[in-house]
Amino acid sequence: MLNTGVEPVHLNKGMRLDLPGCDTLLHRINLTTEHQIRQHPYRVPQQLKPELNTHVNELLESGIVQESESPNLAPVLLVRKRDGTYRLCTDLRRINEHTVPLPYPISNITELVDNLGGSRLFSTLDLCSGFFQMKLHPDDMWKTAFSTKTGLYEWTRAPMGMRNAPNSFQRLMEIVLPGLSPLGIAPYFDDIIVASSDSVDEHFSKLELVKTETREMRVS
Repeated sequence: MLNTGVEPVHLNKGMRLDLPGCDTLLHRINLTTEHQIRQHPYRVPQQLKPELNTHVNELLESGIVQESESPNLAPVLLVRKRDGTYRLCTDLRRINEHTVPLPYPISNITELVDNLGGSRLFSTLDLCSGFFQMKLHPDDMWKTAFSTKTGLYEWTRAPMGMRNAPNSFQRLMEIVLPGLSPLGIAPYFDDIIVASSDSVDEHFSKLELVKTETREMRVS
């Protein structure tokens, strides 16, 4: 791995909510049913309720969720991460069951690495809060509604665990970085792999190209 000393995109800096979002491709949620998809909320332990409220307020302030009047309802839960903090997750299994699959192909990581054969310099760039940078289509936001004791909300960005979101995000990144695989630049979900033969100057030029393309498309 080449330590470049530059930051063409934010390199694995954890969860960020101050992201403008990319308008290039809006994720669609096509359902197989017209019926309401409702589940009872999960019980949240008393000691975690302030944590849940904090998460929701931060997402509201950043515009990643918004208040909702949707007839749909998915439960939420707090998942403990390795560092001891919590992540707010929506249990989307019911809505996923009724979501029409998106046939957009996902890159094969083995084939992707094989295509970079002969390279000696590599950088892997990790987009911040990757799927939160992909906006939902306004007509589909209501389908993602969830509730807490403080109200009913819906996602405006692709939440974790949503069916087809990886396919849409892969498609988005291939639009953001079109036709660059022959240059050794390959998006893989929210990672971007940059490979070069043995020229550090060439490698830095590729990193600058990624920086320019992602910023123009409001992806970071």
